Amino acid sequence: MDSKQRAQAKKIGEMISILLSVMECSNKNCIKEKQAIEKNKDLIAKKTRLNLTTDDNEKAKILTELSKNNTIYKYDKCVFKNCREILKKLINMFKTIASNIPKTNSKYNTIDKMINELNILFGKINFTKEDHKIFITNFTEIMKELK
Repeated sequence: MDSKQRAQAKKIGEMISILLSVMECSNKNCIKEKQAIEKNKDLIAKKTRLNLTTDDNEKAKILTELSKNNTIYKYDKCVFKNCREILKKLINMFKTIASNIPKTNSKYNTIDKMINELNILFGKINFTKEDHKIFITNFTEIMKELK
């Protein structure tokens, strides 16, 4: 493994650590909202489809469907409110990974714009449904492009 691969593996490890911190924070602060999701059979079916599909377009479609669900919105709003600092760390990690994309690559401007939009969302006090839609869309697209 060369130094570039080691650096990339380290960044992936850091991202996983941050994601686990978000999960821990949400389990601590948003248990009521999480339980509402776990009781919703339609959401469970969609989450199962999401986990089983390997097609990025299908995943994006399912995530879009999930983002329109009010129960998911309430959960994400709680996570956004209570875990904001951890989410900011995740966005900073996205920036670091995206900085490795050559600026001449057509994906660079799109990813950079989406990361900046997420930073603006994290500066807001209220998390609206429109913000939620932007969050889901951008987060999904960034994860897809940076993998």
